[in-house]
Amino acid sequence: PSSEPDGQLNMVLKQPYGVVGCIVPWNYPILLLAWKIAPALAAGNTVVIKPAEDTPLSCMRFVQILREAGLPPGWCQALVTSDLAAAEALVTDLRVAFFSFIGSARVGWMLRSKLAPGTRCALEHGGAAPVVVLQGQRTMSSAESLALMLAQCPQATTMGDRTAGSSGNPRMVELGNGIVVNQPRWNTCALTT
Repeated sequence: PSSEPDGQLNMVLKQPYGVVGCIVPWNYPILLLAWKIAPALAAGNTVVIKPAEDTPLSCMRFVQILREAGLPPGWCQALVTSDLAAAEALVTDLRVAFFSFIGSARVGWMLRSKLAPGTRCALEHGGAAPVVVLQGQRTMSSAESLALMLAQCPQATTMGDRTAGSSGNPRMVELGNGIVVNQPRWNTCALTT
């Protein structure tokens, strides 16, 4: 009920979508599984989730823990496959009412183009996330924030992946240049002054 003076009645009606299909990437596997599975289940939906090929055990264990906690079988299922056709079926199947994706824009938009008619979707893409450090900012907090940001690049899509700042901030340059990126394919982080 509403306390509006005109007597207007406002209501929220909870209606689950039905089956929610999810695809999550390799970074932060448990956290991203929880972000996708928990809200869907809380709203009364069932979930089919496809983890990245690099992190299937995290997903399988997460689903097992849900079952041990009392979630009925069938309410959350893991689709562990490297078969792209099987993964694509998660998007094209008419029984999937909502599709949720975290990953690259190229793959996300391609999958969205194949959605079954009427399927709703949520796409979360990483991308260019520049950070600008202006002159006059507190040097220490800016420098330490920069180091943390670049150290996680590009694993955390919510953090910046390139920084521009004043060359008059030697601590920022020192910390940024001291970061070691362990995987050659991850050398996408840049520090510019």
